[in-house]
Amino acid sequence: MRFLCSHCEEILEGEEFQFNESIACDHCRETTLVPASRLALGVVFGDFVIMELIGEERICTRHLAHQLSLRREVVLAVLKRALEEDRRYVQQFVNDARIMARLIHPNIVHAYAIGEEEGINYAAIEHVRGRNLQSMLYENHHLPLCHALDIARQLADAIDYAWVEQHILHRDIKPGNIIWTVTG
Repeated sequence: MRFLCSHCEEILEGEEFQFNESIACDHCRETTLVPASRLALGVVFGDFVIMELIGEERICTRHLAHQLSLRREVVLAVLKRALEEDRRYVQQFVNDARIMARLIHPNIVHAYAIGEEEGINYAAIEHVRGRNLQSMLYENHHLPLCHALDIARQLADAIDYAWVEQHILHRDIKPGNIIWTVTG
């Protein structure tokens, strides 16, 4: 397991660590706590440090993470442990990330990286600040017509691009997968 020291923020690595164990950091010698789980705050996957859990879906959990090398926030999608044994899910997870990486469009979330560490598959994707359409509809029960038309236009543009450029058809278009950013 790899994780950040809570004092000096250097990466600590070892197979002998126990969850919630207090250890002395090799770098600063301060006492730090080993994370409580493989997906806890401070755990490192490749170039990415988990900052917080932001959502859970059918096949993966989504975490806000920090990419160390480029100093940016990303979403780290982590395939659920129960599905790691099924090669079909792992392959679909990897394929979906590769497809996202090929689609360069302002209305399509971009994938940055995929990886596997200690049997855990993850994908780093663009972090888009905003609210999903599902939460907006739940809160307001409707959208102003100008917003609905703008969303429909942008969505159609993205769907058209994916089909024309890569012959990709999105099979899960729903309000929860549509983000309204602060810039619209």
